[in-house]
Amino acid sequence: MPRAARVVAFGVGVLVLAAATVGVQRHLTSVDPPAATPFGHRSTHEPVGPIYHDEWAHYEGVSISRHSFPGEPWGAEVLEFQDSRAPCGVLGDDGLPTNLDVTSPHVNVIDGRRRTYEVNGASTVVWLFGGSTSFGVGQRDEHTIASQIVRLAAKDGQRIQILNFGVCGQVNWDETNRFEQLLASGVPPPDAAVFVDGVNDWANGFVREQYGLLDASVPFTGVWSRDQHEQLLARSGSGALSEDHDLDREVRLVAGQYRAGVLRSQVLGRRYDVPVVHVWQPILSTMPARAPGNATVLDRLDADPTSARSTGRAYRQAMEAAGADLVDLTNVFDGATRPVFFDWCHTNEWGARRVAAALYPHLVETLDRS
Repeated sequence: MPRAARVVAFGVGVLVLAAATVGVQRHLTSVDPPAATPFGHRSTHEPVGPIYHDEWAHYEGVSISRHSFPGEPWGAEVLEFQDSRAPCGVLGDDGLPTNLDVTSPHVNVIDGRRRTYEVNGASTVVWLFGGSTSFGVGQRDEHTIASQIVRLAAKDGQRIQILNFGVCGQVNWDETNRFEQLLASGVPPPDAAVFVDGVNDWANGFVREQYGLLDASVPFTGVWSRDQHEQLLARSGSGALSEDHDLDREVRLVAGQYRAGVLRSQVLGRRYDVPVVHVWQPILSTMPARAPGNATVLDRLDADPTSARSTGRAYRQAMEAAGADLVDLTNVFDGATRPVFFDWCHTNEWGARRVAAALYPHLVETLDRS
């Protein structure tokens, strides 16, 4: 039996060929990992640079080195808690992804939303949508991207409240569905809505390939149950997942659905007088393989550095091909002199501060225009 026919993998709250958030394979019947992941092929040689082999923490089956969290000793506790006791990304009763509520010293979720740093007397409300990077995997409540933006605004004398709707594994189409549902529910609309996307939408394009879902005009938001997985396999006609992978095709699939989601949210924004900002986020593959700490991460992911670079170029091409008015943050870590990522897409708290600092001026400009 071909290897691809024997592999089923789990992501964070999503059953897919490769985990939608970190590209980690969890195999039910095969000990052989697939040759291809959404972010590149399996390693054919070691990445260049210092590789640290300590097992400081674990997240989604990946061993994390303490060198990925310089100056952040709490990171191991946060990661282990989020991995084992704070599942992020489940299908809610309304058919949309949500988070399970949880209470802990560093990770708190109330009514499906990650707790965010607050300032007194906030008069401006922002809704933040995204996946696990917006939720803040590996980060404490008050040090997520959302919390850092609130801090930046406070330093400028602006009091902003951010409601963090980030959900692990969530793609833009479902974020837009949630945006529409909230606006239609009668709750006061926000002063702005921000969508931080890229990594899950990219991985979703890869999963589309595996199930033969090659019509980008038909929305697909990942696989959230075994039954759905079996139905998609039966519908594909082959009864098996395929490892055939074409970067150009994936670019088209990702860009097509993402463009449609952006257009939907813009229409909704105009209808409810809510300006929207769409951000294309950085990932490990958009950084040089030789950047500090990346050799360790590539080694842990058993990833081929050359293939990862090719994926990074295609990831940017998908953003450009979407033809939408996007804020490009893929170069935000250019020139970084310290480790940022601990897997394909999640950063330490220093990384969250850098992303927030790059996003904040675009939010201010949007709010000033409204």
